[in-house]
Order: sequence, then structure tokens, then C-alpha cells
Amino acid sequence: MQRPYTRRDGEAGFSLVEILITLLIFSVVTAGLLVVFSNSSRLAKSQTQLAMIQQGQRVGHSELVRYTRMAGIGGLPITRLNVTDDQISNQEYDLTGVLPHGVALAVFNNVASDTSIAQVVDGTAADDADNDGDDEPLVLPGSDVLIVRGVFSTPVYYTPGMPPTNLNCTTEISTWLAPDGKSAAGCITIPGRSRVVGEKYEDLHQDVKLLSDQLKAIYNRPNSEFKDEAFLLRDLVNPNAYAIMAFDWASVANESALDPYICPVPTDAGPGVTAADMPLCLNLPLKIDLEDGPGLVYADLTRGTSLVGGGGMTLEPDTTKPELNVELPTNISSLGFLEELRFFIRVEREIPGDDSSRLTPVLSRARFGPGTNNLVDVIDVADNVIDLQLALGADTDELGTGPGYGVIFEDGSDSDEVLFNAPGDFLGADADPPYADPPGGDPPDGHQVWFNPDIEYHFLRINTVVMADRRDLDYQAPELINIEDFNRGDSFSLGGDNYSYNDLDARRFRRRWLQTVVELRNLL
Repeated sequence: MQRPYTRRDGEAGFSLVEILITLLIFSVVTAGLLVVFSNSSRLAKSQTQLAMIQQGQRVGHSELVRYTRMAGIGGLPITRLNVTDDQISNQEYDLTGVLPHGVALAVFNNVASDTSIAQVVDGTAADDADNDGDDEPLVLPGSDVLIVRGVFSTPVYYTPGMPPTNLNCTTEISTWLAPDGKSAAGCITIPGRSRVVGEKYEDLHQDVKLLSDQLKAIYNRPNSEFKDEAFLLRDLVNPNAYAIMAFDWASVANESALDPYICPVPTDAGPGVTAADMPLCLNLPLKIDLEDGPGLVYADLTRGTSLVGGGGMTLEPDTTKPELNVELPTNISSLGFLEELRFFIRVEREIPGDDSSRLTPVLSRARFGPGTNNLVDVIDVADNVIDLQLALGADTDELGTGPGYGVIFEDGSDSDEVLFNAPGDFLGADADPPYADPPGGDPPDGHQVWFNPDIEYHFLRINTVVMADRRDLDYQAPELINIEDFNRGDSFSLGGDNYSYNDLDARRFRRRWLQTVVELRNLL
């Protein structure tokens, strides 16, 4: 008979129940750890995405704020207007160059679908403005465009009126005006030091080589048919006297003509001053021609200024229309290299068969010839910026009346003192307040109504929305509805397809809305 098995002393094991209980406990602990790790990983990813969003937004707003504050530097007014009583009564005035389409600063509101950045100036520019075979970048439908003009990349130079000396620059300022009264050309010399004091030059240095290098880079720019560079000339004694003139590239025989040279010793420099004491000089050939395309552009940007006591020259394109005259100051004390920058949300054009080309929103900065549609270059500022909305605040009340001089009234409607801040608040809207209506009737078609030069513009409000570059399947962003005057809840068309920021897939991207208010106190 077989002896039954019995456990010896010291032997042990687990029963099935014990093993099952152990596995259950291990599973619970493991599941808890996985939840902790999963949440930590998700939190790390979301924090990384938020950090990238915030960084992109900080970079974008820093660029927008910087150039908004620099708009008009060198003496360009924010708004210029020259309207006579007869023009008002006959409804013949021209409101170009008046905010929100100002000279130093302009805002183009709610850009239409399939609009290139070159088309925002007048809405009629050809799609390929520079005829180089490439399409201009598209602007995100419904977003706004900010245009700033001023002296940005080089200093404002001061001129003591030294005569030009080289062969390409023999014409002095006093002989600029052509006999026909429709053109002016000549040279200005920029010295490396600002002026003569006693027997020695004052030690106020000006880096003329910086401007020389920039002009050489433009001169050697490949495949460039357009050289619409312009200079802003200013009479510091009269704040209203300025002119914008084209750089006369036709008078530049070769690159060496753009080199600085040793300034000649002035006749009144005093004893002991020799060529060794002289700084570098740079000659700038400038022109304006009222029968030439760029000349007309710069004339239009200049009109509306006035000179004290007729202290300048007048170009008269039409003797029967004095409002078209252009006054050029002869007492030019400063000048600067004028640039025009357009900030916009760039989206790629759709490429057939390439789904990735449909929508890639980027806050970009395009540089154009001032007042022209000729694109020079485009630089991306911040990625994944999906909207740019702008609003302008102004004090329209005369001193001692209304809600208070210097106080901006805003109630969120389209009839307050902030433009583009409410749905339906577009240029020429029926609800625009009476203060915006010009005397003598409605403004001409296509012109805005805030034309009064006495209006004080106080701020530009900048709104951007930035999204993450990756989806989060466990996240759903709040809907985007109204941002200033635009309803982002609606879908928009791009390349023939409809898009929406509020569908299920779009809301899986984290996004952030940031608003910055920039005071315009530095603009004239």
C-alpha cells in the first residue's frame, strides 16, 4: 500500500488563493503606477506645449510691439491730410494716408479669402506683383494686417549741408527743382560727424558705413527688377515739413560709387584742421518725379505737409489742382533709410495632391518698397500663430466735452471710440458714430470715415492666438468665437476648402489668446 504524501517540516508553498491575491495586489499597484506615470507624461507634454505656445507668443508680441512703437521714426507722421473747405463742399477730397490707413501706421481689417500680402494696399494689385513667377504669400482669411513705416534698420542721420564732391553727385540741394516743376533730383552728403563746432568737429559720430553696406547689398540683390528704396527727409525746425524721395539708382555707375570717402575740409573749419581730422562721408543721390511710378507713390505719401514761410520747393503736377502739389524742404536737417513692413498671418497656398500644404499659419513680416506692392523679402516671426486681430483706440472729443478729453469710451459696441473692436464695426458701417462723419456729406466710396486730423490716436490693441503643433487626444480647447470684431466661430475658405477652428479635430490642439495694448504717444 502506497504511503500518502505528507509535507515535511521546513517545506512551504503558496496556495492558489494566495497566488491570486498576490497577483491582484500587484496588478492594483502596477495600475496605480501606470496612471501616475501616464499623468506625469501627459502633464509634461502639455507643459512643454504650453511653454512653446507662450514662447512663440512672446516673440510675436515683442516684434509687433517693437515696430509699432518705432512706426514713424525719422519724422513720418501717423496721419497726413490736406483738405480745403472747397474740397469738402465739393466732395473732392482724398483721404489716403489717414488712419486706419495712415502713413506711419496702417491697419487693414478682416482680410478677404485668397488675398495675397501684396493686395492689402488697395485690393486690386496683381497676384504676382513683382512678376518674378512666384505667387505672393497668402494672408489668413479674416485676420488683420499691420503696416508700419519708418527708419528701422539704420540710424537717423543728421546733415550739416556739406556739398557733394564726387562725379556722381555734383548737384547741390539748391538746384534740385527741374524747370518743368514736376521733378527734383540732387545729392545729400552724410558726414561721419554731425557738425562743426569752433575749430574741430564735435565728437558725435555717425556710422555711414552701415548705410553704405546696406545700399551695396541692395545694389547686388539677385534677380531684382525693383529697387524702390526711399529716404525720409525732415526739417527739424518745422515738424510738418518732410519729404519721401527715391534713391536714384540710375546715377550709381558701379558699387564703388556707394563707398564712403574722406570728407573735404570745410572752408570755415578754422586753422589747423586737415584731411586727417575729417570723418568719412557718404553721398546719397535722390530724386522725385511726378511723372514716374515710384515718384508718384512717394509724392502721395508726402502730400499733406506744409512748410513755414514757403521755405522750400514746390512740385506742381497740375497747376489747376494745388492739392496735388508736393512741397520739398530745402533746410533738410536729417534723413533716414525708409522701410515698410507688413505683419500678417501667412498661410501656404494649396498644392494639388499635397494635403500638408493647406494651412500652415505663421506670423510673418514682409518688407515692401514703401508705398508699393513690390515684395522684397518675407521673414517668419513666430510659428503656429492662427490669428492676428487689431483694434485702434482714439479720443474724438474736443477739449472739455464728451466723456472726458483724453479718455477712451468703449462699451463693446461698434459706435464707441475704438475701431474694429465689435462685430460689424467696419469702415463705413451704418452704426459709426456721428463724430466720424466728414462735414458736407458722406465720404467717397472706398474711403474710411475717421478722417478728422484733430483726432488723437491713443493705442493699438494687438490680439494673437497661438496653437500647439501637436494634437492632444485627451484635451478639448474652448471654442474660439469673437476676437475683437471678427467671429472665429465661422468656417473660412482657403484654396477652395472650408476650415474651422471649432471642429473636434481643431480643438484637440492647445491654444492661447494674448492681448497687448501699445500706446501711440510716440507717433506724430
